[in-house]
Amino acid sequence: MQNLTRNRVNLGSGNDYLVGWINVDIDPNTKVDIVADLSKGFPFPSESIDEIKASDILEHFTKEDGIIFLEECFRILKSNGKIFIRTHDVSVIYKKFHKDPLVLAHFIYGNTEDTGVFGAHKYSYSKESLRLTLKKAGFEIRSYMLSQTNHEVVAVKKTKKQRPLSIAIIQQTPDIGGAETYMHSLVLMWLKESATIYLSTDLKRYADLYPKEVKVDIFPYILEVNGDWKGIVKSFILLPLSIIYYVKLLHKYKVNNVDVILASNFSDKLLVSFLSELFKIPVVWIEYGKLHSVFKRNLYLPKILYRLAKNIPMRVIVPSKNTLESLIIDARVSLSKIMIIPCGTEIPKDVKFNMDLKKKLKGKYVIGNISRMTREKGQAVIIHAAPFILKRIPNAIFLLVGDGPDRVYFESLIKEARLESYFILPGFVKRVSEYYPLMDVFIFPTLWEMEGFGVVSIESMMYDVPVIASDMKPVSEVIDDTLTGLLFKTGSSKDLSKKVTELYQNPALQKKIIQQAREKAIKNYDIKIISRKIYDVLNDATL
Repeated sequence: MQNLTRNRVNLGSGNDYLVGWINVDIDPNTKVDIVADLSKGFPFPSESIDEIKASDILEHFTKEDGIIFLEECFRILKSNGKIFIRTHDVSVIYKKFHKDPLVLAHFIYGNTEDTGVFGAHKYSYSKESLRLTLKKAGFEIRSYMLSQTNHEVVAVKKTKKQRPLSIAIIQQTPDIGGAETYMHSLVLMWLKESATIYLSTDLKRYADLYPKEVKVDIFPYILEVNGDWKGIVKSFILLPLSIIYYVKLLHKYKVNNVDVILASNFSDKLLVSFLSELFKIPVVWIEYGKLHSVFKRNLYLPKILYRLAKNIPMRVIVPSKNTLESLIIDARVSLSKIMIIPCGTEIPKDVKFNMDLKKKLKGKYVIGNISRMTREKGQAVIIHAAPFILKRIPNAIFLLVGDGPDRVYFESLIKEARLESYFILPGFVKRVSEYYPLMDVFIFPTLWEMEGFGVVSIESMMYDVPVIASDMKPVSEVIDDTLTGLLFKTGSSKDLSKKVTELYQNPALQKKIIQQAREKAIKNYDIKIISRKIYDVLNDATL
């Protein structure tokens, strides 16, 4: 065996044994210096290698393992160390061999005849996705060429310290709901990272929730291209003023070196995206819910505008598989742009109660809900279920927290049913954390076809309050029926009352759900982890 003190490494060497290099492969049947499974880490100290050759190996890892592979390459390379990568390009292979299916399959899926599973391909990169993946891992590309059906890249390790981001958030909204409280939570996390935050919103009450470090611009109105015909007429009338406002705003962002724009509201997101092209500021979208119903409105104008803008954002963040499917099928957004990152919430450190309500609710079985008071959020289902529930749970009381345009409507339903003594409606509250601990069960009765995630569900899970929710997507991605909560038939007050009674009469089931729900919430929805993931996406958009 050769002297292994040489600091050049040939990873996935296979039959390509290089004299003077350390040759590493997983297959012990090949001529090799070190047998190692590189998906489990590299057998080299940090910053010990001058040069890496990774020829025809990256495609043998999944997308996720490929990122880990490149991070390990970065770890073992010295500063300014060089890496050579060759990996296949499926699009080029298809163009060349699509008329010969067997050859096409051979090139795309690899050759397993000689080395078995080791020869199978698991992923492929476009020129742009390979560039972004390398940059994210910390490499600077020095040369690129397409050699027959392969990308060939030479890159070097760069150890530049990442500076805090300057993030501009476009958050026009008619009211404060889950999306708004979630964005607020993200911003609080990013401020701890020393990020600079700008916020443009039409709702001053929402802007007032943010700390003074956030630089706020109040937009005088909200565009509604995705609303009814009145909204579309309003949007067209106000479009010239909106363009002037956003041009001034984006110029301000450019002058102040804003790195990236994060936008979620449908209409303003599209307008800002078009204008961002003029100012060369990258944009990232958050798309919460399905778009199918929105696209059908106003003679399909929202669909046309969305498809015209869909290639502008660097990334589109979605909280669920349900939204991802809609983006691909309805909006035709490229899968390469989409990132699934679920919504998150803070893990409670201590529990505080609204003391006045706690005294009032003593001895009661509290059935709660926290949401915007709009018909699509389904509070009427709770109201209609109340008589059935009270027959089985006489000490039940209903706590509906929140405000919105349909509050008067819900109050009239309660009055018509003569249930005023059984319902408490405190309105909008700044600290919902003081209300979850008062509840014995949380109801999430959404009817909304565009439901994005349901942040209140994971907040309830964090506070050890069992959740009973509509069985529609994406709610069922968060709530596993009978494991981390109970699901009832969407819109059915009778089924809801049945589930509430079932939980009330089964303490063992309640205990199991609380424990498993909290474990899932902490594992998957911790705002510290979620905010870091989104921050990384925003940073990647600037590369």
